[in-house]
Amino acid sequence: MKNILFVDDERDLLDSLKARLYKHRHDWNMKFVLSGDAAISALEGQNFDLVVSDVRMPGMDGGQLLTVVNSAGRWPCASSCPAIPIRCRP
Repeated sequence: MKNILFVDDERDLLDSLKARLYKHRHDWNMKFVLSGDAAISALEGQNFDLVVSDVRMPGMDGGQLLTVVNSAGRWPCASSCPAIPIRCRP
């Protein structure tokens, strides 16, 4: 089963995404967090196969988060964990 981390500061968007992806719950272990800091905490407690992050967030933005995620040696998955930035707002 693949572990996927979704990061966005908008709870409504994450809730909608969670509802849309519900049918994949037997294929993917999905975690949804509201900030870059929460994503770092999640990464410290679990290995993820994929990180999907909003680009524009207060505090640590998506670009900063993905730089941290891809930093060599920080987490076991860092060198092989694809990170996908998303931007849904104009």
